[in-house]
Amino acid sequence: MTESIDPRAKHREHIQQRTEFVRGKRGPVSFVWGNHVANPGQRVPGAPGRWSPLPEEETGLLVEASASDEIVIDDTTVNGSAKLVTDPKHPASIAYFPNGA
Repeated sequence: MTESIDPRAKHREHIQQRTEFVRGKRGPVSFVWGNHVANPGQRVPGAPGRWSPLPEEETGLLVEASASDEIVIDDTTVNGSAKLVTDPKHPASIAYFPNGA
């Protein structure tokens, strides 16, 4: 007996899985909002703390937060300020937020 697979259902399932992967935690577009931080001390929806761009010669962001904000960058809880590095010449920083993002 041959099982019939609806190609449209299979395609919908693929799109759903791909969307969850791309938008998910640590997914390829999980840090897109970082491109929109243009001003010092900016608030970002869904992320605690205040975010600022780094000086032009550096790539990434600066976050200012207290330990109670529960931001962890490169395995260290932010209590003051910390850099979130995105320089292609160095390993990228990894940030975790209390909401799991």
